[in-house]
Amino acid sequence: MKKLLTVFLFLLLLFNVKAQYYHSITNSGNLFVPDTVYCEIGDYIIFNLGGFHNAVEVSQLSWQTNSVQPIIGFNFSSTTIGGNGIDTLLIDTLKTYYYVSQPQITLVPPMKGVIISGTFGCTDPLACNFDSNATIDDGSCQYESFTYDTTQACNSYTWNGINYSTSGIYTWTGTNSQGCDSTVTLDLIINYSSSSTLTVTACDSYTWDGVTYDSTGTYTNVYTGVNGCDSTVTLDLIINYSSSSTVT
Repeated sequence: MKKLLTVFLFLLLLFNVKAQYYHSITNSGNLFVPDTVYCEIGDYIIFNLGGFHNAVEVSQLSWQTNSVQPIIGFNFSSTTIGGNGIDTLLIDTLKTYYYVSQPQITLVPPMKGVIISGTFGCTDPLACNFDSNATIDDGSCQYESFTYDTTQACNSYTWNGINYSTSGIYTWTGTNSQGCDSTVTLDLIINYSSSSTLTVTACDSYTWDGVTYDSTGTYTNVYTGVNGCDSTVTLDLIINYSSSSTVT
């Protein structure tokens, strides 16, 4: 009955504590899993121990030398060796908690772990969201971005609200989606449309690009030039007509 009550209390705690405040430590064989936990003030550490294992807090020196004394804080044990099996530790101090399992500390590897409490955030001073109060990097660092683009356009190109009509290298500085400075360099090549006039005099009719014209006039065709821009050709056409006469 005591075991069932303990399990019920554990499950009750599990479903009522917010996920970001809950960390579980158990044992797999003669290892703590996980053996390193990062957490913040107000988080809960749930020890769920089985077999002949315990978790006792020791000094850093004792932890480094694989010693079990002195015990300076929590002391949790499995039910097999007279403990609750499931115990809760409230993190209320910014520090590193060093702990060992006394029966297995002399094994290779020794059974021990650490709980590191601190403030999560970006710890890189080169990042634009650097948090001077953060002691544990949470992978949220964002950085200034640099982008180089090459673009070709015909006659003009509009970029960030500015119209450019000549080739050149232009730079824009703004803010990226992460809130950091963003520098974009544009290597712009402007190609220009072309136009030409073709003057032709023909008798009776003239065929141009598959179209036959039989009257004088000005006609226009638009092509794509080798530079990818419009090439406009104007045909100035003069049609002279053949004549006939009868001699009697």
